[in-house]
Amino acid sequence: MKKISNALVGAALVFWLAETCYAFWHFEGQYMRPVTRPKGAAIASPELLPAPPLQQLTSESGQVNLTGDQPVTVLNFWNPRCPCSRYAEADVRKLIAQYEPRGVRFVTIIASGGSDEDVLKAGQAWDATGIVGTAPIVDRNNRVAMKFGVWAAPAAVILNNQSRIEYVGAYNIARYCSNPDSAWAAKALSAIVQGKRPPRAKTLFFGCQLTTNAG
Repeated sequence: MKKISNALVGAALVFWLAETCYAFWHFEGQYMRPVTRPKGAAIASPELLPAPPLQQLTSESGQVNLTGDQPVTVLNFWNPRCPCSRYAEADVRKLIAQYEPRGVRFVTIIASGGSDEDVLKAGQAWDATGIVGTAPIVDRNNRVAMKFGVWAAPAAVILNNQSRIEYVGAYNIARYCSNPDSAWAAKALSAIVQGKRPPRAKTLFFGCQLTTNAG
């Protein structure tokens, strides 16, 4: 009887350990490593990115002009299905509050599948965040993201006052966007607003992979 009890306890411990490991991977571990570039996604290099200066951003849900008197434009790539995008919302709010009064323009590119229902739900998910100060457009099949060499969200692309791309990459390598040392998007934005080069022009992506579906 004692042997059976010990076996049951051992089995329970193994099961608990397996569940703990899975939970860590599901909620934390998988977001601590860079996202693998999906097949066919462009690399964020100057020769593959949209030719400067960029005049407008067009998706099936709308069009945003990228010219004007705003000194800098931040393209905020957001995935409603990704926990990391939700954790990054606080960071995005802070950047908007800090830089929009200084004339920086924010445009949110919302990841979406290819169906009309996907597009509708993606737009509704962004509206539910209550974040203001950014023009949102839904990116059907993530085609806009791929053009900018963005294959994961959350991510940022920052254009200078000449509508030229200065930064492509993650907001932060930390899942909760709370590590000041790796807040690459914030560091880049601070430098670009001052007319300086960002510390890094591009970084790896952390979060959830974006894919395209031509069908």
